[in-house]
Amino acid sequence: MSLGGHICGALDTHSNLYWWGQDLEQPKNVRLPEIVAPGHKFKTVSCGTDVMAALDNTGHVYIWGKDWQMRLLQVEHPIKCLSAGYNHIAMLAENGHVYTWGDGVEGQRGYEGYTKADNDLVKRMDLDQECTSVVCGTYNTMCLTVSGELWACGGNNMWCGCLGVPHDRMSVHIPEKVEVPGRVFIITATFHYFQQTIFAALTSEGLYWWCERPYTRIAPDPTIAELFSGFESPHDQMIHVSKSSKSRLSRLSDRCLIDIPHSLAESVTNRLQRLIQDVSHSEH
Repeated sequence: MSLGGHICGALDTHSNLYWWGQDLEQPKNVRLPEIVAPGHKFKTVSCGTDVMAALDNTGHVYIWGKDWQMRLLQVEHPIKCLSAGYNHIAMLAENGHVYTWGDGVEGQRGYEGYTKADNDLVKRMDLDQECTSVVCGTYNTMCLTVSGELWACGGNNMWCGCLGVPHDRMSVHIPEKVEVPGRVFIITATFHYFQQTIFAALTSEGLYWWCERPYTRIAPDPTIAELFSGFESPHDQMIHVSKSSKSRLSRLSDRCLIDIPHSLAESVTNRLQRLIQDVSHSEH
């Protein structure tokens, strides 16, 4: 399931795609859950604010938005994963190249020379790195490489989220390396109604997040971070943490008070404590 700014999308156990939320063609109306493209089978969906994108079982990408029904994007290589921002899409091809579609006024498309005529064109991002995943913010895009580096482009300000690059220019059109410490294992992003993006990364040095300002470490225990790499599923990760690192996870909950507001720290601590209890119960 993917929750966007105005719409939501979900896949059922038969790979059928459903969507609901605000009617993009008639914004005053609300759509109840309904199946999209009967007969098509999808394996992932991502909802932005004004766009929804889905990847079918053959590596083709379809989009929906305000002024169109279902459309097939023409990409020169099969796609293996995708992410939707406010009104742009980033797609990772099987060969590790990143392609983008949609709005690029802030640089989120990842190349110089963007014009509005590019909105309906799929173009390759100007990044000479093989990537393993892509994540979109509202007006920005993050790319994780096979070497564990994080590269970013797009809006770089407090209104749509800072990228974590070593300067304060308002936008970045050619991807630049994010200076988060350590080898990056996982990158994620979320954005709210006011279009501001919060990024988070799990690295070999800990767990970091950033939004209006450069990254802040909230889980300063690299041994805990390393536990989350090399497992096939979140369930495997949690069982491993439960069996071998309960004491370290408990200490981590106390150390989460670093650099974050007390109310947030208290919430994180409570959630970590519940996590320990839930994992212990699941083993039985």
